[in-house]
Amino acid sequence: MTESADQTQKNSNVIAWLSLIVAILAFAGPFFGSFATMKNDIKALKAHSHTNSLPLPPVSTSVPVGTIHAYGGPVSTPTEIENLQRSGWLLCDGSTNKISAYPELFKTIGKLWSNGQSPGEDNFKLPDLRGMFLRGLDANRDVDPEGANRSIGGRQEMAVGSHNHHLFSAADISVVDMGNIEANSFVARSVHREGDPTTRYSYQMGATTNEPHFGVSAMNGGPEESRPVNVAVNFIIKY
Repeated sequence: MTESADQTQKNSNVIAWLSLIVAILAFAGPFFGSFATMKNDIKALKAHSHTNSLPLPPVSTSVPVGTIHAYGGPVSTPTEIENLQRSGWLLCDGSTNKISAYPELFKTIGKLWSNGQSPGEDNFKLPDLRGMFLRGLDANRDVDPEGANRSIGGRQEMAVGSHNHHLFSAADISVVDMGNIEANSFVARSVHREGDPTTRYSYQMGATTNEPHFGVSAMNGGPEESRPVNVAVNFIIKY
């Protein structure tokens, strides 16, 4: 084959490749146009979102400082306390701490848990949740009758709501006819329900117009507090 023939063959090959490329572009052109349009739309949407709303902060998976958790392990020995601190937690025992030792925790809770005490200018107190139940802040929901006057860290004393008792019936005690009671006289007795000798009730009868007045009150004899069924845990706070 001569040099002229070789050049002719090369030219033919180039022409064939160019024809193939043209055919491909003719077929795929609309798709490239769609991709370009889509790209421009995405750019416009991003520009709109940046000008009309604030960017969202990155999502953190860490536990927020100041979080209070129930902890099922003991925290009484120096080793147990140290292990808890190494994991970033402190026992809610009402202890006084230096602000410089736990600056992030102080930034979160400040001196909200001082309960009227002054821990000092450079100190703050941890929540003291030993023996305590926790109650969510009412925040104008009107579930807590005292909610309007409460804030985070505020203590609420024990109370028993207004209620009625059916103390006893005719089947429990014998009723004695005492007759008319003289004016300004007073009679007091103490009784208990049948089968319940630990809880005693006092009653008194008196009269100002020869008509009996009868009052009943329960005397001490039960537990020292009103409480639900519960289990003991340690409360800890993240620093």
